[in-house]
Amino acid sequence: MVYDNLIPVPGILNGNIFIGLQPARGMIAKAEEMYHNTDFMIPHQYYSFYKWIKEIFKADVIYHVGTHGTLEWLPGKEIGLSSSCTPDFNIDDIPHLYDYSINVTGEGLQAKRRSYAALISYMIPALTLAGEYEDIEELDELIKQYYQAENSKDTKLEVLKEDILDRVFKYNYNLDMNIEKEDILRDYKVFINKLHSYMEELKSSTIKDGLHILGEPAKGERCATLTQALMRIDNCGMMGIDKTIGKALGYEIEELKNNPHFSNNGKTNLMILDDIRNIGLKIIKDIVLENKDVFEKEYLDYEVKENRYLVTLKKNILEIVLPKIKDTVREMESTEKGVNGKFISPGQSGCPTRGNIDILPTGTNFFAIDPNKIPSRAAWKVGVQLGDKLIERYFQDEGKIPKNIALLIYGGETMKTNGDDIAEALYLMGVKPIWLNNGDRVIGLEVIPYEELKRPRIDVTLRITGLFRDTFPILIKLLEEAVNLVTQLDEPEEINYIKKNINEDISQLLKDGYDLKEAEELSKMRVFGCPPGTYGVGVGVLINSKQWETREDLGRAYVNWSSHAYGSNYHGKKVENIFMTRMKKADVTVKNECSVEIDMLESDDYYTYHGGLVAAVKYASGKDPRSYSTDTSDPELTKIKSLKEETARVMRSRILNPKWFEGLKRHGYKGAQEVSFMVDIFFGWDATSEIAEDWMYNKITEKYIENKENREWLKENNPHAVMNIAERLLEAEQRKMWNAPSEKLQSLRKIYLNIEGDLEEYEE
Repeated sequence: MVYDNLIPVPGILNGNIFIGLQPARGMIAKAEEMYHNTDFMIPHQYYSFYKWIKEIFKADVIYHVGTHGTLEWLPGKEIGLSSSCTPDFNIDDIPHLYDYSINVTGEGLQAKRRSYAALISYMIPALTLAGEYEDIEELDELIKQYYQAENSKDTKLEVLKEDILDRVFKYNYNLDMNIEKEDILRDYKVFINKLHSYMEELKSSTIKDGLHILGEPAKGERCATLTQALMRIDNCGMMGIDKTIGKALGYEIEELKNNPHFSNNGKTNLMILDDIRNIGLKIIKDIVLENKDVFEKEYLDYEVKENRYLVTLKKNILEIVLPKIKDTVREMESTEKGVNGKFISPGQSGCPTRGNIDILPTGTNFFAIDPNKIPSRAAWKVGVQLGDKLIERYFQDEGKIPKNIALLIYGGETMKTNGDDIAEALYLMGVKPIWLNNGDRVIGLEVIPYEELKRPRIDVTLRITGLFRDTFPILIKLLEEAVNLVTQLDEPEEINYIKKNINEDISQLLKDGYDLKEAEELSKMRVFGCPPGTYGVGVGVLINSKQWETREDLGRAYVNWSSHAYGSNYHGKKVENIFMTRMKKADVTVKNECSVEIDMLESDDYYTYHGGLVAAVKYASGKDPRSYSTDTSDPELTKIKSLKEETARVMRSRILNPKWFEGLKRHGYKGAQEVSFMVDIFFGWDATSEIAEDWMYNKITEKYIENKENREWLKENNPHAVMNIAERLLEAEQRKMWNAPSEKLQSLRKIYLNIEGDLEEYEE
């Protein structure tokens, strides 16, 4: 970009402060190269921007705001950067401060390692339970009436059955549950129990209530709901809030969860769990907002039987949780220290709602973990649980166990969980860590005997991120060692799928002209990623630039960016034929999510990496794999869903929930941008994985475009957001991703043209 033969520097001067927008990475303009190229140097404007800051503006400090920019992801060495590496010659020797969310560990460490940043951690946004609204509230009430009528042998039971059935199909819940009307009529009891569980899951889902503002603690009701989220499970010696309330009322939470549909006088255990959550929030509000000293003798007709649990709860809230929330003010204090060249206290990072409240308060220059202690003993337990549930779910869907699994592994998730994903991969292969004495330091691996494993060893291909490659070379070698161990076992191929695949691959590679040594090396490759010194998968750039025609195009780009093998004797070796073989054989793709603090429709990384992986399998094999998303936010109770099921859950609990939109309204332009970004991510998932239903597009259109009040708010605060939402929806229809009703198309086109005209008039 040139103006008057000069390169503009976008931003404003406010006295001795320059506020600028980091220049574009420049990849969109070269999107068509994503299919065959992975080497993209920054444009001149990017370099000029940082040189102007240093040489002309002469900044004493540069302060990058928010998680995250592009500087730390530019081409160059992975560690120990030189003066010819792009991040190094841009940041140069300018003191560098960088705000990073405390739960984005990996990317924060990347900013330290590749741009010499001193981090200032900031708090997660206030969280709240999704609760009831519109059709969820309607169905939930009918379900309660059903169980009461069933208990009392009420004659209106049959009428209720019909009412529930009509609404399930009217609101498309049958698609969420993947259930046909014939199945429902065959066994209505199984159906109503399943629907009841789903309604309670939607209501109890955790969603964001607005965004976080640097240095501002959550206040009022937002502080209360955040407190509830931070205490959702056992946390650093504190009993989880639901467990605490349950014990106070005479219930064991695990018993209620293990028998969810048991009914006593028309009230199921799921209903009791819902009441316990509501009572918990009321008690928190009494403590946080009302400062009540005395507890009530009963709540919602439940008698308090053990008051001591409530006394301990109050003590924990007042002495531990609230002080940590209030100390969020340290974020601004640390910022002031940083710009004055003073020391910023170090601290841990991770997900505070996953039992890690001790990492708070924020405002720290955070660090991560010792890679030699991955996977930890605790992570191994979670990994075993993940592996068993994945096999169980696939067997439920396909009637057999999977032979080949493609597992996506993030560096940041590995840090936050101490290696849940690595543990799962090892367990699926039938290998477990050897720890030093009673600690977590991993000193080797050992094979799990078949007699103990009681199932075949499953072949696992890992698509690692660039961040994982940079951070965990020791784990790449550990995974390589696992493959070598299993390959050498004297076992029949029927119980060792890894050995079977390697033997088949060696035979084919020898036919293709490779010598035996090279064929053996290639056949054992199981860890793949992007080229050395690069990051990403290329898919997002193609979708955002519209430089693609079919899903196969996206899969082809993913293969181009992912066909680089990593191991002891090779680092980023391009082996497209080997990666294609692994993709062709993949029965399953899976990505584990460790936190309720973010979901699959909140980050484009999720669809580019996992959605792109699904597209790559389709491109290589011609068929869609089974694709799953696993929730490990409660390490003791992991859950697994198909991508379609998880999309529906997020759509109903957050995207269409008035609570979410109202929370964003506090943030004006940025709040509107979040809605627009959500639509981009939703579109990206559907483009790569075909997981969206027509009703989802219809409801997004109704809520954010056809709803005049919502549209006008978006338009007033960020007209480009409305334009982008409408444009994405129209693109989905043009690409046959959405079978849109004609009246919705007409409305969308009219609104899009009006907004476009308004923007052109304004910008002129």
